[in-house]
Amino acid sequence: MGEFVYSEMRIDAEAFVRKIENKLISKHIEPLEVDLDIAGFNICGRITDLYEHGLIQIQYAKTKSKYLLNTWIYHLILHDVIEDENRIKSFLILKNAAWEFMPVSKYRDILKSLIQLYWDGMSEPLHFFPESSFEYARKIILKNQSKQDALNSGKNKWTGSDFARGESEDLYFELCFVKTDPLDQAFQQISEEVFAPLLAHCTDIVL
Repeated sequence: MGEFVYSEMRIDAEAFVRKIENKLISKHIEPLEVDLDIAGFNICGRITDLYEHGLIQIQYAKTKSKYLLNTWIYHLILHDVIEDENRIKSFLILKNAAWEFMPVSKYRDILKSLIQLYWDGMSEPLHFFPESSFEYARKIILKNQSKQDALNSGKNKWTGSDFARGESEDLYFELCFVKTDPLDQAFQQISEEVFAPLLAHCTDIVL
């Protein structure tokens, strides 16, 4: 049994490597330094994982909104350190999907919005739950579902099922929201504010 599981994992990993190798054959670029003042905050550090094709981030995992958000934030910041807009592209490669991010004209406005939400969340619990919020926004923006149908999908992510753990089981979320229904109007507004720009500037691609 152990050998069978190992063999399955090896085949899966080899298939994943074949999927990404075409993106990684381009020339690797040295990390770029970041020192960005925006909305009263200073964002500094380095952007790595840069190639001639653009920023390429790889996760040997299935799609989760946290991976999309992470690449999205790096993608936005990249606009401040690369002058040629035609060179600003980012890619997120996962086990079951791949995403390409396009140039963003109002990247500073989007960063300001995200920073403000971060700051709000430092003073009170923010009605933002990565998987539930992404599911709600995705159903509205990409699937053109009604707000109620999208909200029902978000609630399914929140409550979970016999086959998948819901976000409501997170101990921190439970502590903050156990006596309330957190998927309220604020949840809907924040979910769209965070994910609408992201979904407008990325598309899933086939490698």
